[in-house]
Amino acid sequence: MNILSIVKISKELKSSEKKDKKIIKKLLKEEIVWICMGVVCWLPSLILFGNSSKLITNGFISSLISFGGGDSYLAIAEGMFIDTNIISSDIFYGQIVPVVNVVPGSILCKTLSLIGFT
Repeated sequence: MNILSIVKISKELKSSEKKDKKIIKKLLKEEIVWICMGVVCWLPSLILFGNSSKLITNGFISSLISFGGGDSYLAIAEGMFIDTNIISSDIFYGQIVPVVNVVPGSILCKTLSLIGFT
């Protein structure tokens, strides 16, 4: 999704003959707001749980490299969270995966939420 948005932004900038500075300023402001929002949401967990930065970093990276549906994300999550000892294999396959498969919604969101909760 990030690659698609970058492609769309670059096409928009190329299509405008003047390369209007207002468009660029608007895009930069929006990106800064999203980054600040992410930091504001991350800070409380960092203050309460000092080791949450590893979980958040791995969650962000895993969401960027996942493409192809829920089953492929479970394999990525295994590598990002079990292999780095954030969560044990027993908890992942015994508690998280069964709930993720039963509850409706995005597998990525459910998996990351349950790993964070655990």
